[in-house]
Amino acid sequence: MGISTRQVTVTTSPTILVDNTAEAEEVHLHAAGGQAVYLGAADVTGSTGFKMDSGEKLTLQSKNNPIYGVTDTGSTVVQVLVIGL
Repeated sequence: MGISTRQVTVTTSPTILVDNTAEAEEVHLHAAGGQAVYLGAADVTGSTGFKMDSGEKLTLQSKNNPIYGVTDTGSTVVQVLVIGL
């Protein structure tokens, strides 16, 4: 079981947070920047994504697909922790 961490700057264009090669038992996301991030597939938008407010944390179980994030305006940082299978 491997562990990887990274900090990703998310912008108004869909930004990959966790790629499709990361088979994970758990994925932890923390919206560490100053604004909301919207999560989803490669075509995510502020209208279609799952909203994570600034400071919010989210844990996903058994991730098998890539996860993207996008902002409404500007950019923000998302901290990512992946615990592998």
